[in-house]
Amino acid sequence: MKRLLTIVLAVVVLLSNLALAEEAPPVYLWVRKPIAAGYHTVALTADGAVNRAGYSRNGLSQSDEWQNVVALAAGIEHTVGLLADGTVVAAGYDRSGMCRVADLTDVVAIAAGENNTVCVLADGTVKVLGDNAGGQNHTYAWTDVIAAAAGSAHTLGLRADGTVLAVGDNAQGQCDVSGWTEVIAVAAHGDTSVALKADGTLYMTGMLRPGMADAAAWTGLVDMAVGAQCIFGLTAEGHVLMAGEDTQEMEAALAWTGVICIAAGENHIVGLLADGTVCAAGRNHYGQCDLTAWAQQGSDASAEETELPVFAVLSAMWQELNTDDLATAKLPEKALQHLPVWQRVPGYEMPVAQSQVAKGVVLDFIGIINIPAIDRKLPVQYGWSYDQMVYTPCRYAGSCYGKGFVIIAHRYTKHFSDIGLLPEGASVTFTDMAGNVFRYEVTAIEILNPDQNEELLDDSYDLSLMTCTLSGSQRVVVRCMRKVNSIHMQLTESMNDDEQCITNLQFVQK
Repeated sequence: MKRLLTIVLAVVVLLSNLALAEEAPPVYLWVRKPIAAGYHTVALTADGAVNRAGYSRNGLSQSDEWQNVVALAAGIEHTVGLLADGTVVAAGYDRSGMCRVADLTDVVAIAAGENNTVCVLADGTVKVLGDNAGGQNHTYAWTDVIAAAAGSAHTLGLRADGTVLAVGDNAQGQCDVSGWTEVIAVAAHGDTSVALKADGTLYMTGMLRPGMADAAAWTGLVDMAVGAQCIFGLTAEGHVLMAGEDTQEMEAALAWTGVICIAAGENHIVGLLADGTVCAAGRNHYGQCDLTAWAQQGSDASAEETELPVFAVLSAMWQELNTDDLATAKLPEKALQHLPVWQRVPGYEMPVAQSQVAKGVVLDFIGIINIPAIDRKLPVQYGWSYDQMVYTPCRYAGSCYGKGFVIIAHRYTKHFSDIGLLPEGASVTFTDMAGNVFRYEVTAIEILNPDQNEELLDDSYDLSLMTCTLSGSQRVVVRCMRKVNSIHMQLTESMNDDEQCITNLQFVQK
């Protein structure tokens, strides 16, 4: 059975790489971004077209005619678009062939540097087009890559295991990434390399301009970007952070709220808000921050399309992360196609993996509950009964994909014995068997009587954890709410740890 679970997890990792597949896991904004910036600003519209503002020479206007785009990347003077069928389009300055992408297929992620275009293929290899003066195109031996970034003369590759590869000019140490682990996103600009770690902090190397090093103290990040003068971070609460020099023209970004994704140009920052609005702040020499005309471009759209902002297809996805009933959502059809299956299908059931725990007993598991404050990491079973609860916590009601998710367990020492001691704000995560991690925080603790089942199933809470009191006469219920920007894919190494959490399960952990 361990082998079966290993196969299940391996398939999940493969699907996460094949982000264009019909039932792929969520499209994470740090892998396939709907906004990008150079001397210009570009953003996806709800129908897969592209809005553009700013620098328009060298053929950049050709991007106005693109359709079915699902992700964008931008160099200083060129733009790259990933299409829904895995092909790529590019427009703008074509130094050394960086826009000659017509023959590429099976592309799952893109990046753009000053003079290069980087394409990550479904098989985990990487193709780099354009200038090769620093050797930045020498990615031929790379494997298992899921995302990439490019500077002026170096290329970064993020591998599925959370490590980072680098090739190209290393005069400023921008390729010194060999010790980086647990990385979930990479970014580069000029001679600077930055990576976002799974714990919400940053790695940085290469040329760090005055003030950039201050970003090392940031925590709780869910996205980041790097420009010519600054490093930017995005917190889980939707606020922008900034570290670097000459920041005055970009300080308006510090007041933005509800930001879900950021991108950096040469001297400006772009943010996508949860309501679909795109904001820009910084130098505006080419009109790259003049985005007001975009709102008027939806005036001729159909009634269905105008009920949502027309700026970005992925903003619609974000709004649905906290919507219980997708049947009531008025999403444009092309936006709906890119939602993961559990967001497209109301009531979609959590995937199940089986494991033999002892003496031929086979249990069905739907995920892992992790409560760091009391050192608990336990598999959760699909259904519940008192006999099942002898082994592990059980799902009593609901789903991690909506509200009213209830997990119950005995008051065993290694089960839920200490949940009543959890402080407000304590972190709780649930990882489903497809590798989606849902982050919650404790908001309240209640004591209920055994007959208060209706109160237990209060779906105003996203997650509830329940066990009995020490006397057994009442129930301790820990109420949790999902955090903003809370859903992401975990790394392969973490998935292997979760597999061990199940396969090494002891029979009765009292």
